[in-house]
Order: sequence, then structure tokens, then C-alpha cells
Amino acid sequence: MQGSPSIAPIRQGKTLPPSLKFNPLLAPSLGYVSLSHSQISRHAFDPHVVATTNRTQIQELLSEKSKLGFAKLDDALSVFHRMARIRHGFSAINFNQLLTAIAKMKHYSTVISLYKEICAVGIPVDDRTLSILVNCFCRLNQIEYGFAILGIFYKCGYVPGVGTFNTLINGYVLGDKIDEAVELFGRLIKKGDIKPDEITYGTVIKGLCKVGNIEMAVRLLRSMQKRRYRLTVEMYSTIINHLCKDGNVDDALRFLSEMREWDVMPNVFTYNSLIHGLCNSGRWKDATRTLREMTGKNVLPDVVTFNTLVGALCKEGMTKEAECILDIMIERGAKPSVLTFNALIGGICLQGRMDKAKEVFNSMVDMGIEPNIYSYNILINGYCQRMKIDEAMDLFREMPCKGLKPATDTYNTLLKGLLKNGRCDVADSIFHEMICSGQNPNILTYSVLVDGFFKNHQVVKAMVVFSLMEDHSVVPNIGVYNILVNGLCKAGKIEDAWKLFGSFSSKGLKPDVKTYTAMIGGLCDTALVDKAEKLLLLMEKDECPPNSFTYNVIVRAYLERGDKHKVMVVMQEMIKKSFSPDTRTMSMLMDSLTVDVEGCKMFEMIQKLTPR
Repeated sequence: MQGSPSIAPIRQGKTLPPSLKFNPLLAPSLGYVSLSHSQISRHAFDPHVVATTNRTQIQELLSEKSKLGFAKLDDALSVFHRMARIRHGFSAINFNQLLTAIAKMKHYSTVISLYKEICAVGIPVDDRTLSILVNCFCRLNQIEYGFAILGIFYKCGYVPGVGTFNTLINGYVLGDKIDEAVELFGRLIKKGDIKPDEITYGTVIKGLCKVGNIEMAVRLLRSMQKRRYRLTVEMYSTIINHLCKDGNVDDALRFLSEMREWDVMPNVFTYNSLIHGLCNSGRWKDATRTLREMTGKNVLPDVVTFNTLVGALCKEGMTKEAECILDIMIERGAKPSVLTFNALIGGICLQGRMDKAKEVFNSMVDMGIEPNIYSYNILINGYCQRMKIDEAMDLFREMPCKGLKPATDTYNTLLKGLLKNGRCDVADSIFHEMICSGQNPNILTYSVLVDGFFKNHQVVKAMVVFSLMEDHSVVPNIGVYNILVNGLCKAGKIEDAWKLFGSFSSKGLKPDVKTYTAMIGGLCDTALVDKAEKLLLLMEKDECPPNSFTYNVIVRAYLERGDKHKVMVVMQEMIKKSFSPDTRTMSMLMDSLTVDVEGCKMFEMIQKLTPR
């Protein structure tokens, strides 16, 4: 066990000389403006704070609020200005209590502004005041100003304690400057004037894990063990959490065993990390065992524990087990969150059990848990996947009644379902409704619409939607152009497709394998096989090798022409590249077989192409 670190004793508060009161780093240009009494709201104060008028009452209030915090910032500012007016009898300790309370409310800029006022009116400050200020600058990711305050420490005759350096190291970690944090830590070790404590080590370990340097974090833990420092659950939990995230669950379990050897009791965060890691690895038995161990050690599972289990089980399609976990959760008095229900509803929807999904959705409402936009999106998607468009539309219309505005994802899901169901006019209407509501369509919206209209033989509508992309400043990507090329080819508009294909280079686009395959397919469908052959050769030159789909398209074209020689040439290429014929191609190949030498050779090639 380590000895107590040497921390400088608290000195009597000092009124800073003009040169140290407020230097340029605290100038109003940085945004830290003075808060005059007239700027404080005149309403909605805490009655207890308002009734506090004399010095004794204020001091008692400060003692309470420095631990519990103020309900509102205005209440804290009101107390500050009363203290500033009375002045007499208030020490640096009292002002520190107030600044601490405001810092706990995360109003760090306000603390810095108040420090400026304190200095300006000559109210004494001490090393604790300066430490609070360092913390606020670090929390604002302005650690360089924190180091500037460190200079004021020494000029005032104060010696910063380990707590101040812990704050600075944490500032580096918060700002993702882990190398600097490690360097400062190393300087403390080397110099030896200030001995790092377990908070110092824990902060550096957290930073190292944050950037994935688990090895160095573990070395630091081993160093603590050798020096007999107190090891904390936070240190182990941080290492275990990051090991699990990296998939090193066995190492994480070994650290759990080590915790017991060092008399460090795992907490709910430790177990949650392990259960999450085990679930992600598909190790359900180990996850269940860890859950049993957790409850056996009187560490109560929380909503995160149950959400992790429900979510993981649903991903694996184990929704029955997930429902059991939800029942256990409710029995133990842990209230499920909307995330719990969303995971379960999503898993049930994937299985197509829409009646059950709606039942769970309704049970969530019955428990007083308000469904969010994701709850509706999941159900709408489930109904669309099962072609239950009317039910999806009912939910969509219900959302505004519940105070929820459909998101772009909601519209995309519904539009896809409508078009898949052939309801083009309704999809068109919903799309215009989307624009009028101020919800901006994204590239997926346009892709869904263009593809859906083409598949429903609504070529004009597809092209109109495509032209709207420019009007809404959405730049089409190669995926959208692939849909266009394929759609135009399927619609028999091969010349339009070829013209569009030829314009790619001027648009800064490079055709991919899908583009080439769609264009080759279109050319083959219109008996332009020779042109398709040239395009196939161009693919190789363009460093875009054909895939299985491309070869299947060209094989079918040759079969339709009765050119068995070229069929076998392409089949030989497919054998080399381990590509297989699809069902349609295989059927055509078998139908083309003849009882002769050529037929036997082709049959042998078919056997080589067939997966075993």
C-alpha cells in the first residue's frame, strides 16, 4: 500500500497583485465575460436560496450546495453577488465551495468569469481556487491555460499537489492527447517531488486504453502492483472493457480472476463489459455463467446488463430467450428502457412474427415507456418486409399524433415498401409530403425511388425523380447511376443507357463491375452481343475484372445465339476463377447439351463449374 502523497498545505487566502490578477489568457476576448448582478434572472429562484440573506445562512447553504449542487445556475450567481457585496467574513474557502458547486454543474466558463470578478474586486484566493480554475480549463479542452495557472501557483508561493497534476493529466486524456499525458506522468515519476497516486495511474491507464495501447496500460498496472499501490475496480474495469471490445475475452476473464487475488471487487460495469464481450463472441454459456456469478456476488444487474443480453440474443435470432430475460428483468424490479424493447421488437420482426412484435410494442406503452422514432421505424420496416403496407401506413400516420416527426429513414423504409408493393402513386404522394414537411431526402431516398419506379415500369417518373436530385443539391453517386443504366436497359432504352454510360468520365465517375454488367446485359438483350464482347474486354483494361454475374450474362447471350464454342471459352474462364453458373444459366446449359463429342466436353465443364 502506498504512503500518502505529499500535498502542499492549504495556505491563508491571498489577494493577487495586479500582475497576477487576470492576465491575457483570461481576457474577455476569449469569451469569458463578467456576469454582473443585473444579468441574473429575476424569476424562478430556489426559495431557500432567495431567503438566504446573512453571512451565516450563506455559509451553511454553501456547505450543503458544494456537495449537492444548485438546482439552477441563477441561484448560484445570486449567492455569489450577495457574497461579493457583503465581503466581510467570507473566506477563500467559502468562494471555493461556490465555484466547486458551479463546476459540478458543468458551467466551467462561468467559473472562469467569476474568478475574474473575484480577482478584480480583491477577494482572496488560495491554491484550491487555482486548482478549480485548472480543472475548468482542462474540461474546456484548453489545457495550455491550465498550465498557465500552474505558473500562478508558484508565483504565489503555493506548491501544486498531486491533485492538480492529476487534473492536468486528465485534461490531456479528455483532449485525446495521450502521448502528452504519458510524458507528464513520466516527468512526475522522474522528478520525484510529487508522488503519483492511484488516481494518477488510473487516469493514465484510462488514456492508454482509450487509444488501444492495452499492453502499456497493463505494464502500468504491474508497476503499481510492485510498488504496492492500491488497485481500484476502475483500473481493472477499464482494461477489461477494452480487451472485450478488441475481442480478447479470454484475457479479460483472466483479469477478472486476478481482481479477486488482489481483493478488488468487480462492479456492475466490470460484469457488463464481460457479458457484452462474451455475447459478441457467441459464448452464451459463459455469458450466463458470468451473470450467475454477478448475482452470486451481490452485484445487481442493471438495465445495461439486460439490454446487452436482450440485444445479443435477438441478433442471434434467439428471441424466445430474449423474452425470458425481459421477464426476469421485470421480476427483479429493473425497469426496461425503450432500448430494451427496440432490440426485442427488432429481433421478432426479423423472424416475421409481426403480431408478436406489435404485442411487445403495445406492452411497452402499457408499462408507461414511450416508444421513440426508432421503435416506429423498426415496426414499419417489419411490416414493409412482410408486405403489410396498410399496417405500416397506420403506424406512419400515428407518429405525429405521438409527437414524433418521421425521419428520413422512416420515409425511406416506407417508400421502399410501397414501391415493392406496386403502390407507385402513394409513394409519389409520400415523397412530396416528405419534402413539404421539411425533411430532406438523402441519396438513399432517391435510390429507392428511382429503382422502385423502374421496377414498376414507371420510367418517366424514375427520370423525373433523378432530375430532382440536382434541385435538392444531392450529388448522384455511382450506385444511383448503376440503377439508371440497369433500369434503362431493362426498359429497352439501350441508346439512352449507352449515352449515359459514355458520359461517366465527364462526370468524374468510374464505372464499376455492376455498371459494366448492367450495360453488357442490356446489349445482350438487344442482340448487340458483339458490342457486349468489346465491353467485356474493356473491363479488363479498365482494371475492373468481371464477376460471376458478368460471366453468367455473357454465357446466356452466347447460348441464345447457339455459339457453343464461345460458351465453352467463357466457361473455361469461369472454371479458372471458381465462378459458378446461376440457376437460369445452368438450366440453359443443360438444355443445350447434345449427344456428341462437343456435348460431352461441355458436360464435363458443367461438372467442374458445379459447387460440391
